[in-house]
Amino acid sequence: MEKSSFVLKLIRIVLILGLIGLFVTLINILWVFFGHNLNWEMARKFYSSIDFTKIWKNDENAFNVISLIEIVTVILKIYIFLNVLKVFKNLNLTEPFNQKINDIIRKIIYFSISIGILGVLIKVYIELFVANDLLLSTQIGNSEYLWIGALLFILNKIFIKGYELQSENDLTI
Repeated sequence: MEKSSFVLKLIRIVLILGLIGLFVTLINILWVFFGHNLNWEMARKFYSSIDFTKIWKNDENAFNVISLIEIVTVILKIYIFLNVLKVFKNLNLTEPFNQKINDIIRKIIYFSISIGILGVLIKVYIELFVANDLLLSTQIGNSEYLWIGALLFILNKIFIKGYELQSENDLTI
């Protein structure tokens, strides 16, 4: 087996494991959300070491807002992982630059920036409207996705230039 194809398969396996982890996280968040809203005593447990029962007791609206934003965020992360898997599926190492991969990377950029904006909004919401004794603002948020989106934007611009150069090269041959 060629070394580069082995590395690509290994990366795919890691991405699939990450995708499975995100699905488990989504199920966990949904379990906690519905457990609190439907009064399931056995479901009022912890999620990612954060005890949501304090939030639920202090402010049900804050609990619902935080939970719903986290659900949307995990769904967007799943979509990003699926698109990254598409990139690796469509990657051709002999001619790596093509329009299909450009479009997939653009989608990843949009959803990364969306997750980052949601992360910033949830931190602001927690700081302004949720009790300060819960220390949630340091535990919840995905503002680092803004940086990922910015880096992918730069990568996409380089990729577009590579696609243009590859197209010119194909025309001259």
